[in-house]
Order: sequence, then structure tokens, then C-alpha cells
Amino acid sequence: MDTAVKEYNEMAVVLDYQTLKSKSAPIQEAIEQLTIACIEAKRNEDKDTKIVTYSIDPTMKQISLPAFDEYCRRDKMEITPDKLWVYSVERFCLLVTYRIMKELGGDTKRLEETYYISDIARQIDLGKTPTSNNQMLVQLQQIIDGIIFKDNGGKNLYKATSHDVNYIIQTMTRRGKVSGTVIAPRPATMHTLIMDVLHRIVCSKDYKVEYMTKKQKATEDAEKSETKISGIDENMYGLEEK
Repeated sequence: MDTAVKEYNEMAVVLDYQTLKSKSAPIQEAIEQLTIACIEAKRNEDKDTKIVTYSIDPTMKQISLPAFDEYCRRDKMEITPDKLWVYSVERFCLLVTYRIMKELGGDTKRLEETYYISDIARQIDLGKTPTSNNQMLVQLQQIIDGIIFKDNGGKNLYKATSHDVNYIIQTMTRRGKVSGTVIAPRPATMHTLIMDVLHRIVCSKDYKVEYMTKKQKATEDAEKSETKISGIDENMYGLEEK
């Protein structure tokens, strides 16, 4: 089943790329669309009978701008102002990792010696390590200009703001498996976040914050009360997933 789902999704992506490529402004169309309709196999287990069944459910997958750009280039079609923009994102990852390492008191010298970055990306000039959000904003705008540029008196109509920088800062890292470690963003993660930023800018949207509401808490408590074993709350022993 997994193979069939994978093949279906690959075909769905190619067909979508073909449609986007035929548009007058492919990169803008891709940014506005953001996602592609795909499918996923879902495992379902009946709580009472323990019988396991599988279903095919619809899901949305974000468009990969690097993959779409590469798809167009195979037909010698340039869809972005800067053909090296992908490497700019890779360079940006190194710069923000420097910032993360410095803010946590890490060994930046060792980072320089061991961090993997392609030769092309290493030569990209985005400026110094963004020790301030304003510096990071300038670098982010450079990347955006290389992906999509709509002239507005010599400047790009699609302009990043401090909110976009804060969105990237808040979402680019996660806790490592080992206590006291932080996982720095890899290029694939940064591409996803920059696509989010581009979609927000081009479509004039706002960022949202997810949090637990009173209604969700009440529903969660009701579900927990139904799963207590012998009157013992599993969370007493730290078994609840965080």
C-alpha cells in the first residue's frame, strides 16, 4: 500500500507542476497555491475488537519550491530572478546557526570546522552573521528578491517584515533528543519556512498562534476520565505524551 500511495503522490506532484509551469507567472502561482492534494494511508484500530483496518485519506503537502524550480529548469525555463537562490537559503542556514550557537554559548569555531555547506553556498554573500533581527530581515529580503520580484519603484513589492523574521525564529529550531541540545534548521526546513513567509506576503495574510482553548481542555479532560485504569490517572506517572 505504501508503494502505491507514494507512486500516486509522485504523479499528483508532477501533474501539478505541469499545470503551474504553464501559467504566465509560475513561481507566483506556486506560492499562492502553497499545497498539492495528495493521499496517505492511515492505520485504524477498533478500541473494542482490536481489529486493524487501513484507509486512504486525503492530505495536503506543501509545494517544494526547489523541486518545482528544478522541474522547470529541465525544460530550460527560468522562473526566478536569481538561479542560485537555493544556495542563498543554504548559506542563510549557516548564518542563523552561527547566531543560535553564539546565543547559547556554543563553540562557533568548531561549527566553522564541522558544519556541512556546499561550495557554491559558501561563496554566496549574504553579509555577516545576523546578530540582530534587523540584519536577519535584510538577508531574508535578499532571498525573497531572488525568488520573486515585482518592481515597485525599483524595490520589490513583496517585502518581508519583522513578523516574518519572528516567525522563522520561533519555528526554525526544536529540542534535541539529548537534554540541553537544540536542533538547528537544515536547508529543507528553511525552505519550508520561507515558503510559508512568501505565501503570507504574496497573499497578504497574517500569522496565527495555536494554543489550548478552554473547550479543548474540557474535551481532553473528558477523554482522560474515560481511559483511567482502576481509578488511577496515567499522568500521575508521567505517562502522558507531551
